[in-house]
Amino acid sequence: MRSFIAFVALVIISLPTAQAQAEEPRAISHEDVWKMNRVGSPVVGPQGQLAIVSVNEPAYEKDGDVSDLWLIRVDGEAAPRRLTATREGESDVAWRPDGGAIAFTAKRGDDEVKQIYVLDMAGPGEAVRVTDLSTGCSKPVWSPDGTMLAFESLVYPGAQDDAANKAEKEAREERKYNVSAYDIFPIRQWDRWRDDRDVHLFVQEAVAGAAAKNLLVGSELVEGPGYSVSRRVPAAR
Repeated sequence: MRSFIAFVALVIISLPTAQAQAEEPRAISHEDVWKMNRVGSPVVGPQGQLAIVSVNEPAYEKDGDVSDLWLIRVDGEAAPRRLTATREGESDVAWRPDGGAIAFTAKRGDDEVKQIYVLDMAGPGEAVRVTDLSTGCSKPVWSPDGTMLAFESLVYPGAQDDAANKAEKEAREERKYNVSAYDIFPIRQWDRWRDDRDVHLFVQEAVAGAAAKNLLVGSELVEGPGYSVSRRVPAAR
């Protein structure tokens, strides 16, 4: 089903461009392939009628790529609608249970790390940043009543709050050396080197300025052996 929706989205979004560039048959060029819009996995809404997909519009120029979120109907009966229009891409889209808003992660403006943004689907309007954690946020999930968000963040060992995380982050960034020794495998997690940070679960009211609460800090779960293999990785030194 997701593959079908992604295919529908790709066809619908690419159709205007294809029609505008209609011409005599010719060989496919590198530019044709490279600049073809690329559609991410669809996130279907609670009622099953709408879906959100990320669409990447590649470019040859440096920093020319554009990645935005689009809203589509899963039956293809209406034209897609662009929801975001920023140079920075979005990820981790999550529908509010009533379908009235979405949450996603992005790094915009002065953000140093990804934060959670909430966009009212009734629109028009801009997405509002609701988190402000120095360690960033990922994978937001709505509470059943749509008032709270749960999400993940990578925190530093021993840090009891965001002030401590921020201080440790700044101290490490100011070091003139950065060496780590590993006795585990793999030593990379997708696009980053593994370090001694641990994944913690946070909850926060889904409004700007609300305080995020770390549910795991100081708990027996994270203090016990085996919580995270990253504990066997020494801090950079």
